[in-house]
Amino acid sequence: MASKPVQFHPEADQEYLSSLAWYKDRSLTAALDFESEFQRAVSAIAEAPERWPVYFSPCRRYVLHQFPFNIVYRSFENEIYVLAVAHGTVGRATGESGCGSEPRLALIQFHNELWGAYPGTRNVRSASSKDPIAKAVWP
Repeated sequence: MASKPVQFHPEADQEYLSSLAWYKDRSLTAALDFESEFQRAVSAIAEAPERWPVYFSPCRRYVLHQFPFNIVYRSFENEIYVLAVAHGTVGRATGESGCGSEPRLALIQFHNELWGAYPGTRNVRSASSKDPIAKAVWP
């Protein structure tokens, strides 16, 4: 099967670049390892997007192995759209999340609940053409 092109939501792209810069400020080796693993993950998603579990239906999530990040994406017929590159750890002492993407992930979940992506809910409205996340999640 041919791989699909992968597009990034602008905020997901910024999340990736910010994380890469964070690692680079601490260790060039860590930054190179993060970039390499991230590129392998994107390639794997492009080759077999249905392989990873549903996260917020109809989105899926790929969990990086060596770094605490999740790639949240939606697979369309002709492309893959990455919605978030989310840091996935919780602080041990405080219990606070280290995830700058939490509000975006909560927004994806809210959209799913509002628009009937979960069983037992109903479709209240259609996706707005002005809402980039809604356009990506609901065609």
